[in-house]
Amino acid sequence: MVDRCVGRLLQTLERLGIYQDTLIVFTSDHGTYLDYPGDNGMVCKGSALGADGRLWAAGRGAKEPVQYLPHWTGVCRIPLIVRVPGQHTGARIGAITQPWDLAPTILDAFGIPKPSALWGQSVLPLIEGRSRPARSAAVLGNAHHAQVMTDHWLYAVWRGHRPKVLYDLRSDPKQARNVAGAHPRVVTRLHRYVEAHLRRQGLDSLTEEYQSSVGARQQVGGPA
Repeated sequence: MVDRCVGRLLQTLERLGIYQDTLIVFTSDHGTYLDYPGDNGMVCKGSALGADGRLWAAGRGAKEPVQYLPHWTGVCRIPLIVRVPGQHTGARIGAITQPWDLAPTILDAFGIPKPSALWGQSVLPLIEGRSRPARSAAVLGNAHHAQVMTDHWLYAVWRGHRPKVLYDLRSDPKQARNVAGAHPRVVTRLHRYVEAHLRRQGLDSLTEEYQSSVGARQQVGGPA
C-alpha cells in the first residue's frame, strides 16, 4: 500500500512537470517489531510488558508487575530517504539523524534561516558533501524513560522503574546482554546526553532522580 501511494505521488509530480524541482523526504513515525533479530521476540511496538506477557492494548495498562523495556533498534532505526531537486543518482550516508532535523532541512532548501528554537540541523550539507556527520548520538527522553544510541552502543535508563541497560550493538546486535556493569565509563559518557536532553526540555529537576537510577539494582524480571 505504501509503495503504491508513494508511486502515485511521484507519478503526479512527474505529470505536473515539477518532479525535478521538488524536495522529497520519506520517513516514518517509528519502526515496528516483527520478531526480526534484535526485536527480542516482540511484535508491534511496546515499552512495557505486563506479567501476562502482553503490551499495553486498547488504552488498558499492562498487568502488574510491569517490565519496562528499552526501545530496541527495531523501532529506533526508521527510514529517511531524501531526494533533492535535480538529483539523478543516490548514495547511502552513514550519519545519525533524528526527526527534528527535518524542519531545518526543509527551511534550508528554501534558503530560510533556522529559528534558534528548533533543535535539529539541516541534512542538506551532508547530502551535498559540504560537511561531515556532526551528531555522534541520537537521544530520546521524557519524564519516565531516556535512551541514547550511537553506532556502537544502546543505553537506556528509567526513572524509578528499573536500572540502566547498555548493549554493545557491534558484538551483540540482538541486544540480549546487558553489559552496563562492565563499561562504567561508557555509561557515564552516554548519561551526559540524557542530562543535556532533560535540560533542553526544562526537566532539570529530574536529573538527580535519573542519576540515582543509574546505580539501582534490578527490580523486575525478564530480559535485561
